[in-house]
Amino acid sequence: MYEAALKLGVSVVKAACGLWIGNPIAENTATTVVDLVQERVTGRRDQRKLERRFAEIEESIADRVVGYLDHEFQGLAENEREAAVLAVADSFERAGLTDRVLFEQDLDPLYLERYVRAGAPGATRDLGGQAVALYDRVLPESCAYVMATLRTLPRFQAGAFSELLRRESLVLGKLDELLDRIPEAEERKGKGREEDAEAAFVTAYRRTAAERWDVLELFGTDARTQRYPLTLAYLSLRVSWEQEDREQDVLWADTVHTGHLRVEQALAHTRRTFLRGPAGTGKTTLMRWVGVRACRGDFPEAMSAWNGLIPFMVPLRQYVGEKLPEPADFVRHTGRHLADQAPEGWANRVLAEGRGIVLVDGVDELPRHRERRPGAGCGSS
Repeated sequence: MYEAALKLGVSVVKAACGLWIGNPIAENTATTVVDLVQERVTGRRDQRKLERRFAEIEESIADRVVGYLDHEFQGLAENEREAAVLAVADSFERAGLTDRVLFEQDLDPLYLERYVRAGAPGATRDLGGQAVALYDRVLPESCAYVMATLRTLPRFQAGAFSELLRRESLVLGKLDELLDRIPEAEERKGKGREEDAEAAFVTAYRRTAAERWDVLELFGTDARTQRYPLTLAYLSLRVSWEQEDREQDVLWADTVHTGHLRVEQALAHTRRTFLRGPAGTGKTTLMRWVGVRACRGDFPEAMSAWNGLIPFMVPLRQYVGEKLPEPADFVRHTGRHLADQAPEGWANRVLAEGRGIVLVDGVDELPRHRERRPGAGCGSS
Protein backbone atom coordinates (compact mmCIF):
# COMPACT_ATOMS: atom_id res chain seq x y z
CA MET A 1 0.00 0.00 0.00
CA TYR A 2 2.83 2.40 0.79
CA GLU A 3 4.25 2.27 -2.74
CA ALA A 4 0.88 3.28 -4.17
CA ALA A 5 0.56 6.07 -1.61
CA LEU A 6 4.08 7.27 -2.41
CA LYS A 7 3.25 7.40 -6.11
CA LEU A 8 0.24 9.52 -5.21
CA GLY A 9 2.50 11.78 -3.12
CA VAL A 10 4.80 12.18 -6.10
CA SER A 11 1.85 13.09 -8.34
CA VAL A 12 0.48 15.59 -5.82
CA VAL A 13 3.82 17.36 -5.46
CA LYS A 14 4.34 17.37 -9.22
CA ALA A 15 0.86 18.86 -9.69
CA ALA A 16 1.59 21.58 -7.13
CA CYS A 17 4.97 22.33 -8.74
CA GLY A 18 3.45 22.38 -12.21
CA LEU A 19 0.98 25.03 -11.07
CA TRP A 20 3.68 26.89 -9.15
CA ILE A 21 6.10 27.00 -12.07
CA GLY A 22 3.59 27.03 -14.91
CA ASN A 23 5.98 24.94 -16.99
CA PRO A 24 4.67 22.96 -20.01
CA ILE A 25 7.37 20.32 -19.44
CA ALA A 26 5.25 19.02 -16.55
CA GLU A 27 2.48 18.02 -18.97
CA ASN A 28 4.57 15.00 -19.96
CA THR A 29 3.52 12.16 -17.65
CA ALA A 30 7.10 10.86 -17.66
CA THR A 31 8.39 14.13 -16.23
CA THR A 32 9.21 14.24 -12.52
CA VAL A 33 9.79 17.04 -10.05
CA VAL A 34 13.49 16.19 -10.34
CA ASP A 35 13.30 17.09 -14.04
CA LEU A 36 11.67 20.40 -13.16
CA VAL A 37 14.40 21.15 -10.61
CA GLN A 38 17.21 20.26 -13.00
CA GLU A 39 15.77 22.56 -15.64
CA ARG A 40 15.59 25.52 -13.27
CA VAL A 41 18.60 25.10 -10.96
CA THR A 42 22.24 24.98 -11.96
CA GLY A 43 24.72 23.20 -9.74
CA ARG A 44 24.35 19.54 -8.84
CA ARG A 45 24.65 20.21 -5.09
CA ASP A 46 21.65 22.54 -5.02
CA GLN A 47 19.73 20.20 -7.32
CA ARG A 48 20.26 17.29 -4.93
CA LYS A 49 19.20 19.38 -1.92
CA LEU A 50 15.98 20.40 -3.64
CA GLU A 51 15.30 16.86 -4.79
CA ARG A 52 15.59 15.69 -1.16
CA ARG A 53 13.25 18.45 0.03
CA PHE A 54 10.58 17.54 -2.50
CA ALA A 55 11.05 13.84 -1.70
CA GLU A 56 10.35 14.61 1.96
CA ILE A 57 7.13 16.38 0.99
CA GLU A 58 6.10 13.39 -1.13
CA GLU A 59 6.80 11.02 1.77
CA SER A 60 4.88 13.20 4.22
CA ILE A 61 1.81 13.08 1.98
CA ALA A 62 2.18 9.32 1.47
CA ASP A 63 2.32 8.79 5.24
CA ARG A 64 -0.91 10.73 5.67
CA VAL A 65 -2.69 8.75 2.95
CA VAL A 66 -1.64 5.45 4.51
CA GLY A 67 -2.58 6.78 7.95
CA TYR A 68 -6.20 7.51 7.20
CA LEU A 69 -6.62 4.46 4.92
CA ASP A 70 -5.59 2.31 7.87
CA HIS A 71 -8.76 3.54 9.59
CA GLU A 72 -11.09 3.53 6.59
CA PHE A 73 -12.10 0.95 4.00
CA GLN A 74 -10.49 -1.82 6.03
CA GLY A 75 -12.83 -4.37 4.50
CA LEU A 76 -11.60 -3.59 1.00
CA ALA A 77 -9.03 -5.96 -0.48
CA GLU A 78 -5.49 -4.62 -0.58
CA ASN A 79 -5.23 -4.79 -4.37
CA GLU A 80 -8.47 -2.79 -4.75
CA ARG A 81 -7.25 -0.15 -2.31
CA GLU A 82 -4.01 0.16 -4.24
CA ALA A 83 -5.89 0.36 -7.55
CA ALA A 84 -8.05 3.23 -6.24
CA VAL A 85 -5.06 5.19 -4.94
CA LEU A 86 -3.13 4.65 -8.18
CA ALA A 87 -6.19 5.81 -10.13
CA VAL A 88 -6.06 9.11 -8.21
CA ALA A 89 -2.35 9.46 -8.99
CA ASP A 90 -3.08 8.78 -12.66
CA SER A 91 -5.86 11.39 -12.64
CA PHE A 92 -3.40 14.07 -11.54
CA GLU A 93 -0.95 13.01 -14.21
CA ARG A 94 -3.61 13.24 -16.91
CA ALA A 95 -4.94 16.60 -15.69
CA GLY A 96 -1.74 18.41 -16.73
CA LEU A 97 -1.85 21.03 -13.98
CA THR A 98 0.65 23.45 -15.47
CA ASP A 99 -1.49 26.37 -16.59
CA ARG A 100 -0.56 29.66 -14.92
CA VAL A 101 -3.99 30.97 -15.84
CA LEU A 102 -5.51 28.12 -13.82
CA PHE A 103 -3.28 29.04 -10.87
CA GLU A 104 -4.53 32.62 -11.04
CA GLN A 105 -8.18 31.53 -10.97
CA ASP A 106 -8.53 31.81 -7.20
CA LEU A 107 -8.40 28.04 -6.86
CA ASP A 108 -10.27 26.19 -4.17
CA PRO A 109 -10.10 22.41 -3.53
CA LEU A 110 -13.48 21.64 -5.09
CA TYR A 111 -12.71 23.62 -8.25
CA LEU A 112 -9.41 21.77 -8.50
CA GLU A 113 -11.12 18.41 -7.91
CA ARG A 114 -13.61 19.05 -10.70
CA TYR A 115 -10.80 20.14 -13.03
CA VAL A 116 -8.90 16.91 -12.32
CA ARG A 117 -12.02 14.77 -12.80
CA ALA A 118 -12.74 16.47 -16.13
CA GLY A 119 -9.22 15.66 -17.29
CA ALA A 120 -9.58 11.96 -16.44
CA PRO A 121 -13.21 10.99 -17.14
CA GLY A 122 -12.49 7.25 -17.27
CA ALA A 123 -10.36 7.06 -14.14
CA THR A 124 -12.72 4.75 -12.22
CA ARG A 125 -14.06 2.56 -15.03
CA ASP A 126 -12.04 -0.50 -13.92
CA LEU A 127 -12.79 -0.09 -10.19
CA GLY A 128 -15.44 -1.86 -8.16
CA GLY A 129 -18.08 -0.01 -6.16
CA GLN A 130 -16.12 0.25 -2.90
CA ALA A 131 -12.94 1.12 -4.75
CA VAL A 132 -14.78 3.97 -6.49
CA ALA A 133 -15.91 5.19 -3.07
CA LEU A 134 -12.27 5.09 -1.95
CA TYR A 135 -11.24 7.05 -5.06
CA ASP A 136 -13.91 9.64 -4.22
CA ARG A 137 -12.47 9.87 -0.69
CA VAL A 138 -8.80 10.15 -1.69
CA LEU A 139 -9.14 12.58 -4.61
CA PRO A 140 -10.50 15.56 -2.61
CA GLU A 141 -7.94 14.92 0.13
CA SER A 142 -5.20 15.00 -2.47
CA CYS A 143 -6.55 18.25 -3.91
CA ALA A 144 -6.35 19.74 -0.41
CA TYR A 145 -2.72 18.54 -0.23
CA VAL A 146 -1.96 20.23 -3.57
CA MET A 147 -3.38 23.51 -2.26
CA ALA A 148 -1.44 23.23 1.01
CA THR A 149 1.80 22.54 -0.88
CA LEU A 150 1.18 25.53 -3.16
CA ARG A 151 0.60 27.82 -0.16
CA THR A 152 3.82 26.60 1.45
CA LEU A 153 6.14 27.22 -1.50
CA PRO A 154 7.59 30.75 -1.76
CA ARG A 155 6.18 33.08 -4.36
CA PHE A 156 7.49 31.89 -7.72
CA GLN A 157 9.75 34.46 -9.32
CA ALA A 158 13.44 34.79 -10.13
CA GLY A 159 15.37 33.12 -7.33
CA ALA A 160 12.40 31.15 -5.99
CA PHE A 161 14.39 27.91 -5.81
CA SER A 162 17.23 29.65 -4.00
CA GLU A 163 14.75 31.00 -1.46
CA LEU A 164 13.32 27.51 -1.07
CA LEU A 165 16.81 26.21 -0.26
CA ARG A 166 17.33 28.95 2.33
CA ARG A 167 13.99 28.26 3.97
CA GLU A 168 13.93 24.47 3.54
CA SER A 169 13.32 23.54 7.19
CA LEU A 170 10.77 26.33 7.61
CA VAL A 171 8.91 25.27 4.46
CA LEU A 172 8.69 21.63 5.54
CA GLY A 173 7.56 22.60 9.03
CA LYS A 174 4.91 24.94 7.65
CA LEU A 175 3.64 22.27 5.26
CA ASP A 176 3.23 19.72 8.04
CA GLU A 177 1.41 22.37 10.06
CA LEU A 178 -0.92 23.19 7.16
CA LEU A 179 -1.63 19.52 6.48
CA ASP A 180 -2.44 19.00 10.16
CA ARG A 181 -4.83 21.96 10.12
CA ILE A 182 -6.91 20.95 7.09
CA PRO A 183 -10.52 20.57 8.28
CA GLU A 184 -11.74 16.98 8.16
CA ALA A 185 -13.86 15.88 5.24
CA GLU A 186 -17.62 16.05 5.68
CA GLU A 187 -19.03 12.54 5.95
CA ARG A 188 -20.59 11.26 2.74
CA LYS A 189 -23.48 9.11 3.86
CA GLY A 190 -24.08 7.53 0.49
CA LYS A 191 -27.77 8.43 0.41
CA GLY A 192 -27.57 9.72 -3.13
CA ARG A 193 -25.64 11.88 -5.56
CA GLU A 194 -27.12 15.15 -4.31
CA GLU A 195 -26.23 14.39 -0.68
CA ASP A 196 -22.69 13.36 -1.63
CA ALA A 197 -22.28 16.46 -3.81
CA GLU A 198 -23.39 18.67 -0.93
CA ALA A 199 -21.00 16.93 1.48
CA ALA A 200 -18.16 17.50 -1.01
CA PHE A 201 -19.11 21.16 -1.28
CA VAL A 202 -19.27 21.67 2.49
CA THR A 203 -15.81 20.09 2.83
CA ALA A 204 -14.40 22.44 0.18
CA TYR A 205 -16.16 25.43 1.72
CA ARG A 206 -14.78 24.74 5.20
CA ARG A 207 -11.26 24.15 3.90
CA THR A 208 -11.22 27.25 1.71
CA ALA A 209 -12.63 29.46 4.45
CA ALA A 210 -10.20 28.14 7.06
CA GLU A 211 -7.22 28.72 4.77
CA ARG A 212 -8.24 32.26 3.78
CA TRP A 213 -9.30 33.51 7.19
CA ASP A 214 -6.54 31.92 9.28
CA VAL A 215 -3.93 34.54 8.38
CA LEU A 216 -2.37 37.23 10.52
CA GLU A 217 -0.11 39.70 8.72
CA LEU A 218 2.65 41.48 10.65
CA PHE A 219 4.47 44.35 8.99
CA GLY A 220 8.14 44.63 9.99
CA THR A 221 10.79 47.31 9.73
CA ASP A 222 12.40 45.50 6.79
CA ALA A 223 9.32 46.32 4.68
CA ARG A 224 8.45 42.64 4.41
CA THR A 225 5.12 41.25 5.52
CA GLN A 226 5.22 38.12 7.68
CA ARG A 227 2.16 35.85 7.63
CA TYR A 228 1.26 33.65 10.60
CA PRO A 229 -1.73 31.43 11.43
CA LEU A 230 -4.22 33.72 13.13
CA THR A 231 -5.57 30.98 15.39
CA LEU A 232 -2.08 30.38 16.81
CA ALA A 233 -1.34 34.05 17.41
CA TYR A 234 -4.84 34.97 18.63
CA LEU A 235 -5.15 36.53 22.08
CA SER A 236 -8.60 36.45 23.63
CA LEU A 237 -10.44 39.73 24.12
CA ARG A 238 -11.81 40.78 27.46
CA VAL A 239 -15.12 42.55 27.16
CA SER A 240 -17.78 44.36 29.12
CA TRP A 241 -21.23 42.87 28.69
CA GLU A 242 -24.48 44.80 28.30
CA GLN A 243 -27.74 43.01 27.57
CA GLU A 244 -30.04 44.99 25.30
CA ASP A 245 -32.87 42.50 25.07
CA ARG A 246 -33.46 38.79 25.48
CA GLU A 247 -31.92 37.84 22.18
CA GLN A 248 -29.06 40.29 21.65
CA ASP A 249 -26.11 41.29 23.81
CA VAL A 250 -23.69 44.16 23.29
CA LEU A 251 -20.05 43.44 24.04
CA TRP A 252 -17.59 46.30 24.50
CA ALA A 253 -14.10 45.33 23.35
CA ASP A 254 -11.41 46.72 25.67
CA THR A 255 -7.96 47.55 24.32
CA VAL A 256 -6.31 47.41 27.75
CA HIS A 257 -7.96 44.12 28.72
CA THR A 258 -9.71 45.46 31.80
CA GLY A 259 -13.05 44.00 30.80
CA HIS A 260 -14.45 41.53 33.30
CA LEU A 261 -15.35 38.72 30.86
CA ARG A 262 -13.53 36.69 28.21
CA VAL A 263 -15.30 37.06 24.89
CA GLU A 264 -15.60 33.26 24.40
CA GLN A 265 -17.64 33.04 27.60
CA ALA A 266 -19.96 35.79 26.44
CA LEU A 267 -20.46 34.34 22.95
CA ALA A 268 -21.21 30.88 24.32
CA HIS A 269 -24.39 32.06 26.02
CA THR A 270 -25.96 34.29 23.39
CA ARG A 271 -27.73 33.72 20.09
CA ARG A 272 -27.01 37.19 18.73
CA THR A 273 -24.14 39.42 19.78
CA PHE A 274 -23.08 42.93 18.81
CA LEU A 275 -19.43 43.77 19.46
CA ARG A 276 -18.51 47.43 19.89
CA GLY A 277 -15.13 49.02 20.35
CA PRO A 278 -12.61 51.50 18.91
CA ALA A 279 -10.55 50.69 15.83
CA GLY A 280 -7.73 48.26 16.55
CA THR A 281 -9.39 46.42 19.43
CA GLY A 282 -9.55 43.15 17.50
CA LYS A 283 -13.17 42.95 16.36
CA THR A 284 -12.38 41.71 12.83
CA THR A 285 -9.71 39.36 14.17
CA LEU A 286 -12.29 37.85 16.52
CA MET A 287 -14.69 37.35 13.60
CA ARG A 288 -12.07 35.48 11.63
CA TRP A 289 -11.07 33.43 14.67
CA VAL A 290 -14.69 32.34 15.12
CA GLY A 291 -14.93 31.49 11.42
CA VAL A 292 -11.78 29.37 11.39
CA ARG A 293 -12.71 27.53 14.60
CA ALA A 294 -16.13 26.77 13.12
CA CYS A 295 -14.56 25.42 9.92
CA ARG A 296 -12.30 23.10 11.91
CA GLY A 297 -14.85 22.22 14.58
CA ASP A 298 -12.38 22.86 17.39
CA PHE A 299 -13.89 25.60 19.53
CA PRO A 300 -12.67 25.77 23.15
CA GLU A 301 -14.79 24.03 25.76
CA ALA A 302 -16.88 27.11 26.52
CA MET A 303 -18.08 27.25 22.89
CA SER A 304 -18.10 23.54 22.07
CA ALA A 305 -21.82 23.70 21.25
CA TRP A 306 -20.84 25.78 18.19
CA ASN A 307 -18.86 22.91 16.65
CA GLY A 308 -20.54 21.71 13.49
CA LEU A 309 -21.92 25.13 12.54
CA ILE A 310 -21.05 26.70 9.18
CA PRO A 311 -19.65 30.24 9.20
CA PHE A 312 -20.42 33.03 6.73
CA MET A 313 -18.31 36.19 6.67
CA VAL A 314 -20.12 39.34 5.46
CA PRO A 315 -17.77 42.36 5.01
CA LEU A 316 -20.14 45.31 4.85
CA ARG A 317 -17.41 47.62 3.51
CA GLN A 318 -18.05 45.98 0.14
CA TYR A 319 -21.66 47.16 0.18
CA VAL A 320 -21.20 50.89 0.56
CA GLY A 321 -23.68 52.35 -1.89
CA GLU A 322 -24.83 48.85 -2.85
CA LYS A 323 -27.79 46.66 -1.98
CA LEU A 324 -27.12 44.62 1.17
CA PRO A 325 -26.48 40.90 0.50
CA GLU A 326 -28.96 38.07 0.65
CA PRO A 327 -27.91 34.69 2.15
CA ALA A 328 -27.25 33.37 -1.35
CA ASP A 329 -24.55 36.06 -1.70
CA PHE A 330 -22.66 35.06 1.46
CA VAL A 331 -20.66 32.26 -0.15
CA ARG A 332 -19.05 34.64 -2.64
CA HIS A 333 -16.98 36.24 0.13
CA THR A 334 -15.24 32.93 0.77
CA GLY A 335 -14.42 32.12 -2.85
CA ARG A 336 -15.78 33.15 -6.21
CA HIS A 337 -15.71 29.60 -7.57
CA LEU A 338 -17.47 28.34 -4.46
CA ALA A 339 -20.41 30.59 -5.20
CA ASP A 340 -20.78 28.91 -8.60
CA GLN A 341 -20.35 25.43 -7.12
CA ALA A 342 -22.80 25.79 -4.22
CA PRO A 343 -25.89 23.56 -4.34
CA GLU A 344 -28.97 25.61 -5.11
CA GLY A 345 -30.39 27.25 -2.00
CA TRP A 346 -27.60 25.87 0.22
CA ALA A 347 -26.90 28.97 2.32
CA ASN A 348 -30.62 29.56 2.89
CA ARG A 349 -31.09 25.95 4.05
CA VAL A 350 -28.14 26.17 6.42
CA LEU A 351 -29.57 29.27 8.07
CA ALA A 352 -33.16 27.98 8.10
CA GLU A 353 -32.01 24.78 9.82
CA GLY A 354 -30.10 26.71 12.49
CA ARG A 355 -26.67 25.46 11.33
CA GLY A 356 -25.03 28.78 10.46
CA ILE A 357 -22.93 31.49 12.06
CA VAL A 358 -23.25 34.88 10.35
CA LEU A 359 -20.25 37.14 10.97
CA VAL A 360 -21.10 40.70 9.93
CA ASP A 361 -18.04 42.93 9.90
CA GLY A 362 -17.73 46.70 9.55
CA VAL A 363 -21.16 48.10 10.33
CA ASP A 364 -19.44 51.44 11.01
CA GLU A 365 -18.22 51.55 7.40
CA LEU A 366 -21.74 51.94 6.04
CA PRO A 367 -23.28 55.41 5.60
CA ARG A 368 -25.03 56.56 8.78
CA HIS A 369 -28.52 56.23 7.35
CA ARG A 370 -27.90 52.49 6.78
CA GLU A 371 -26.14 51.56 10.02
CA ARG A 372 -27.51 50.89 13.46
CA ARG A 373 -24.32 51.43 15.48
CA PRO A 374 -20.54 51.13 14.98
CA GLY A 375 -18.79 47.85 15.40
CA ALA A 376 -19.29 44.30 14.23
CA GLY A 377 -21.93 41.65 14.65
CA CYS A 378 -21.77 37.96 15.36
CA GLY A 379 -24.63 35.53 15.55
CA SER A 380 -25.53 31.89 15.20
CA SER A 381 -28.62 30.84 13.34
